[in-house]
Amino acid sequence: MKEEPKPHLVPIGDRLRKARKAVDVSQTAAAKLVGVTPQAWSQWELGKRPFDFEAAIIFCDRYNVTLDWLYRGQPAGLPLDIAAKVLPAARIFAFPPSDRVPATGTKA
Repeated sequence: MKEEPKPHLVPIGDRLRKARKAVDVSQTAAAKLVGVTPQAWSQWELGKRPFDFEAAIIFCDRYNVTLDWLYRGQPAGLPLDIAAKVLPAARIFAFPPSDRVPATGTKA
């Protein structure tokens, strides 16, 4: 029986895939970094399994991606080079220029 994606996990998996590609890392390399199989990583990206929180922390720390982006889709705090690759252009230019996208409610 083929496992179907879980609707609440699909957006997280999509952001995980976008973040991985933005930092130019293969699924195999990302999986090795966090200590899982490439198949497990693939299931996270497809939204079939919840992304392991400890793995998320390792990935975010290594590649400067925020947990807010992966889990909630909040771009605040993403480095601009990553934001430019994972966000539609209109959302990037909505933020004031800086080396990082500022957190909501803060001044650049």
